[in-house]
Amino acid sequence: MKIAKDEIKHIATLAKLEIPEENLEKFSQEFDSILGYFDELNSLAPRPILSIQAKKQPLRQDDTNLPNHFEKTEAIIQGFPEKQDRFAKVPTAIKDHKDQN
Repeated sequence: MKIAKDEIKHIATLAKLEIPEENLEKFSQEFDSILGYFDELNSLAPRPILSIQAKKQPLRQDDTNLPNHFEKTEAIIQGFPEKQDRFAKVPTAIKDHKDQN
């Protein structure tokens, strides 16, 4: 599929490119090569895609004999500078757009 120089100029205008007159033939050949690849892709017969279904994975039994990594929870909570119940209070990281006046 040969692309005319006028079409190359039009594409360059749409892309806001300046292509010198002496390069139009080169660009025409390059576009022709690129479109050839698309023609080649279009000629390929699509293969059916196998259906991928999520199969139910077996769940493991919960292990209640795991070590407690949070043995010092109360000491950590007592160390919070500010707290509410058992939660640390921290400064707001994301402000509501109404507050940005």
